[in-house]
Amino acid sequence: MKISTAFLILVFLLTSMTSSTTQAQTAITLDNTNMHVAPSSFILDSLTFTTFENPVPGENETWNYDNGASISHQSTEQFYANTDPAFMNSAIYDTLGEEFLLDTLKSTLGLGFHDVYELFGPTGRSIVNPGISFPARAYSIAAISGKPTDSLWVLSQDAIYTTPDTYLAFPTSSGAYWSTVSTERTVKMKVRVAALAGDTDFQRVSYFTTTDSVVGWGTVQTPAAGPTPVLMVKVNRMRIDSFYLNGAPVAPFLLSTFHIPQQNSISNEYSYQFFAQGLILPLLKIQYSDSNYSQESSAISYFAATDGVASRNVEQSDIHLYPNPTSAKNFYLQLSTALTPNDRIEVADVSGKAIESQQMPATLNGTLVPISLPASTIAGTYFIRVSRANGSVEQTKAVITP
Repeated sequence: MKISTAFLILVFLLTSMTSSTTQAQTAITLDNTNMHVAPSSFILDSLTFTTFENPVPGENETWNYDNGASISHQSTEQFYANTDPAFMNSAIYDTLGEEFLLDTLKSTLGLGFHDVYELFGPTGRSIVNPGISFPARAYSIAAISGKPTDSLWVLSQDAIYTTPDTYLAFPTSSGAYWSTVSTERTVKMKVRVAALAGDTDFQRVSYFTTTDSVVGWGTVQTPAAGPTPVLMVKVNRMRIDSFYLNGAPVAPFLLSTFHIPQQNSISNEYSYQFFAQGLILPLLKIQYSDSNYSQESSAISYFAATDGVASRNVEQSDIHLYPNPTSAKNFYLQLSTALTPNDRIEVADVSGKAIESQQMPATLNGTLVPISLPASTIAGTYFIRVSRANGSVEQTKAVITP
């Protein structure tokens, strides 16, 4: 069969155009012009997969995870404009931060905090996490120590890193690398345990080393987002914890009371995170239980949400619950500022659905508020939100046990 010269020329032109288009694809760059530290809202989804294909680092890759099924449609994570003078004016902080006294206590004692992010350095050369802000919280630790009167309080405080932990270094593109080495952070608490006389100062001193590297670029797809250009960042975060009572290392017999195996306990976080332009949280975060990044332990997708509350200010106040955790449906909410007639308290489950709402309830002294949940309330995590008449919002978390 005779092929015309014109046809051959057309094939050559189409091939050249396709080749040029492929070669024109490049990795995105994240910098202070397209990564904004600003009030925003995100929906968090925990994903599960019938079959999970581990993402392969590389250039111009396609990572498709839109077959993930949501197993936990979590509450909106809000980033609010900073009102705490301990941090820069450019800072924002979230409302759903949580870490644990130690991994062995995950089912019992989680410490809620506000994670802070801010632009840092001349012309905002990076986004850093300078520290975290803890509202005051009180917890019963009877389930840990076996003594019904044992308690622990987290003091209202700003726990600042000795060196800010770099979250994203700018400009970030293919092959970029950054790290924060041995930055120290102290969380101040008090304990009341049968083995000690009175309330005792209790501190957890932690050293963090984080290494991040851009190991790939391409497009990622999740159930909530179509193909989106991203950078694939490999994160390795190590924490070393030590514990002190009145400034002295905790004695071995008391370590066992708190189920702490030893001083200088080491925990590690391994994850791949896929960052797109304009979103401070990754579109997808895959966590691993091993340093080879081969055993996936969880997958979380984040996607932007519209929520007017993100533009409001949140008061940095002493707000906590007692008892918490509790198997009862009744507890007290302690506030540092008295409620006014137009303030509202709302209790929501992890999906964001309100299960209880009340306006200016009867209080003992204006700041200690009794809350009663419906008898049908099941065990789980709930968020208690105080919306003030001036537009500010305070939030804390309650854990209802079986």
